[in-house]
Amino acid sequence: MSAPNDVPAQSAAAQPVTYPQFVAGVAPGGDVHQARTLARRRVTWVLSLVAGLGGWVVILLSIVLTVIYFIETANSDDIAVKYGLGGGLIWIFALLALFVINVLGALFGLIELLRCNDVKEVRRALYVLLLNVLPWIILGVLYWVYVPD
Repeated sequence: MSAPNDVPAQSAAAQPVTYPQFVAGVAPGGDVHQARTLARRRVTWVLSLVAGLGGWVVILLSIVLTVIYFIETANSDDIAVKYGLGGGLIWIFALLALFVINVLGALFGLIELLRCNDVKEVRRALYVLLLNVLPWIILGVLYWVYVPD
Protein backbone atom coordinates (compact mmCIF):
# COMPACT_ATOMS: atom_id res chain seq x y z
CA MET A 1 0.00 0.00 0.00
CA SER A 2 2.88 2.35 0.33
CA ALA A 3 3.77 2.15 -3.39
CA PRO A 4 1.57 5.13 -4.52
CA ASN A 5 3.25 7.30 -1.90
CA ASP A 6 6.78 6.55 -3.10
CA VAL A 7 6.94 9.52 -5.48
CA PRO A 8 10.29 11.30 -5.19
CA ALA A 9 10.11 14.93 -4.11
CA GLN A 10 10.93 17.53 -6.75
CA SER A 11 13.98 19.61 -6.18
CA ALA A 12 13.84 23.40 -6.20
CA ALA A 13 15.96 23.56 -9.36
CA ALA A 14 13.28 21.74 -11.41
CA GLN A 15 10.81 24.59 -11.10
CA PRO A 16 11.17 27.40 -13.67
CA VAL A 17 12.08 30.84 -12.41
CA THR A 18 9.74 33.60 -13.55
CA TYR A 19 10.86 37.15 -13.10
CA PRO A 20 8.23 39.75 -12.13
CA GLN A 21 8.44 41.57 -15.48
CA PHE A 22 7.49 38.40 -17.34
CA VAL A 23 4.46 37.62 -15.20
CA ALA A 24 1.17 38.83 -16.69
CA GLY A 25 -0.40 41.67 -14.75
CA VAL A 26 2.77 42.71 -12.92
CA ALA A 27 4.56 45.96 -13.63
CA PRO A 28 8.30 45.84 -14.45
CA GLY A 29 9.14 47.03 -10.93
CA GLY A 30 7.19 44.10 -9.49
CA ASP A 31 4.27 46.19 -8.23
CA VAL A 32 0.96 44.50 -8.98
CA HIS A 33 -1.06 47.72 -8.56
CA GLN A 34 0.71 49.59 -11.37
CA ALA A 35 0.24 46.90 -13.99
CA ARG A 36 -1.11 47.96 -17.36
CA THR A 37 -4.41 46.44 -18.31
CA LEU A 38 -3.81 45.52 -21.93
CA ALA A 39 -7.34 44.26 -22.52
CA ARG A 40 -8.85 47.54 -21.44
CA ARG A 41 -6.41 49.57 -23.53
CA ARG A 42 -7.14 47.37 -26.51
CA VAL A 43 -10.92 47.83 -26.18
CA THR A 44 -10.78 51.63 -26.41
CA TRP A 45 -8.49 51.46 -29.43
CA VAL A 46 -10.65 48.88 -31.22
CA LEU A 47 -13.86 50.83 -30.47
CA SER A 48 -12.31 54.00 -31.82
CA LEU A 49 -11.07 52.18 -34.93
CA VAL A 50 -14.47 50.59 -35.59
CA ALA A 51 -16.22 53.94 -35.12
CA GLY A 52 -13.79 55.67 -37.47
CA LEU A 53 -14.26 53.04 -40.15
CA GLY A 54 -18.01 53.11 -39.53
CA GLY A 55 -18.03 56.85 -40.20
CA TRP A 56 -16.33 56.34 -43.54
CA VAL A 57 -18.82 53.57 -44.38
CA VAL A 58 -21.68 55.99 -43.60
CA ILE A 59 -20.16 58.57 -45.95
CA LEU A 60 -19.66 56.08 -48.77
CA LEU A 61 -23.12 54.60 -48.29
CA SER A 62 -24.74 58.02 -48.36
CA ILE A 63 -22.90 58.87 -51.59
CA VAL A 64 -24.05 55.62 -53.20
CA LEU A 65 -27.63 56.08 -52.00
CA THR A 66 -27.72 59.65 -53.29
CA VAL A 67 -26.45 58.61 -56.71
CA ILE A 68 -28.98 55.76 -56.87
CA TYR A 69 -31.75 58.12 -55.80
CA PHE A 70 -30.96 60.67 -58.49
CA ILE A 71 -30.53 58.03 -61.19
CA GLU A 72 -33.87 56.41 -60.40
CA THR A 73 -35.76 59.70 -60.20
CA ALA A 74 -34.10 61.57 -63.06
CA ASN A 75 -37.15 61.37 -65.31
CA SER A 76 -39.74 62.03 -62.66
CA ASP A 77 -41.88 65.17 -62.74
CA ASP A 78 -42.19 65.42 -58.98
CA ILE A 79 -41.22 68.83 -57.56
CA ALA A 80 -39.32 67.27 -54.64
CA VAL A 81 -37.14 65.35 -57.07
CA LYS A 82 -36.33 68.46 -59.11
CA TYR A 83 -35.04 70.27 -56.04
CA GLY A 84 -33.27 67.21 -54.62
CA LEU A 85 -35.16 67.04 -51.35
CA GLY A 86 -34.93 63.24 -51.14
CA GLY A 87 -31.19 63.31 -51.69
CA GLY A 88 -30.91 66.01 -49.06
CA LEU A 89 -32.72 63.84 -46.53
CA ILE A 90 -30.23 61.07 -47.17
CA TRP A 91 -27.42 63.47 -46.31
CA ILE A 92 -29.17 64.83 -43.24
CA PHE A 93 -29.57 61.33 -41.79
CA ALA A 94 -26.01 60.48 -42.83
CA LEU A 95 -24.63 63.54 -41.05
CA LEU A 96 -26.59 62.71 -37.91
CA ALA A 97 -25.28 59.15 -37.95
CA LEU A 98 -21.78 60.42 -38.71
CA PHE A 99 -21.95 62.85 -35.81
CA VAL A 100 -22.92 60.14 -33.33
CA ILE A 101 -20.46 57.56 -34.64
CA ASN A 102 -17.43 59.80 -35.03
CA VAL A 103 -17.93 61.75 -31.82
CA LEU A 104 -18.00 58.48 -29.88
CA GLY A 105 -15.00 57.24 -31.84
CA ALA A 106 -13.07 60.44 -31.19
CA LEU A 107 -13.93 60.19 -27.49
CA PHE A 108 -12.60 56.63 -27.34
CA GLY A 109 -9.52 57.73 -29.31
CA LEU A 110 -8.89 60.55 -26.85
CA ILE A 111 -9.20 58.14 -23.94
CA GLU A 112 -6.72 55.84 -25.67
CA LEU A 113 -4.36 58.77 -26.26
CA LEU A 114 -4.45 59.73 -22.58
CA ARG A 115 -3.55 56.18 -21.56
CA CYS A 116 -0.50 55.84 -23.80
CA ASN A 117 2.92 55.18 -22.31
CA ASP A 118 4.96 54.60 -25.46
CA VAL A 119 5.64 56.55 -28.66
CA LYS A 120 4.28 53.63 -30.70
CA GLU A 121 1.04 53.68 -28.72
CA VAL A 122 0.73 57.46 -29.08
CA ARG A 123 1.20 57.19 -32.84
CA ARG A 124 -1.44 54.45 -33.07
CA ALA A 125 -3.89 56.46 -30.97
CA LEU A 126 -3.33 59.58 -33.09
CA TYR A 127 -3.96 57.61 -36.29
CA VAL A 128 -7.27 56.37 -34.95
CA LEU A 129 -8.19 59.83 -33.68
CA LEU A 130 -7.40 61.28 -37.11
CA LEU A 131 -9.55 58.58 -38.71
CA ASN A 132 -12.50 59.83 -36.65
CA VAL A 133 -11.87 63.55 -37.11
CA LEU A 134 -10.93 63.57 -40.80
CA PRO A 135 -14.51 63.27 -42.18
CA TRP A 136 -15.47 66.42 -40.28
CA ILE A 137 -12.38 68.23 -41.53
CA ILE A 138 -13.25 67.27 -45.11
CA LEU A 139 -16.88 68.32 -44.69
CA GLY A 140 -15.79 71.63 -43.14
CA VAL A 141 -13.43 72.37 -46.02
CA LEU A 142 -16.12 71.46 -48.56
CA TYR A 143 -18.61 73.72 -46.79
CA TRP A 144 -16.07 76.55 -46.71
CA VAL A 145 -15.30 76.12 -50.43
CA TYR A 146 -18.77 75.62 -51.84
CA VAL A 147 -21.12 77.69 -49.67
CA PRO A 148 -21.02 81.37 -50.56
CA ASP A 149 -20.90 84.06 -47.91
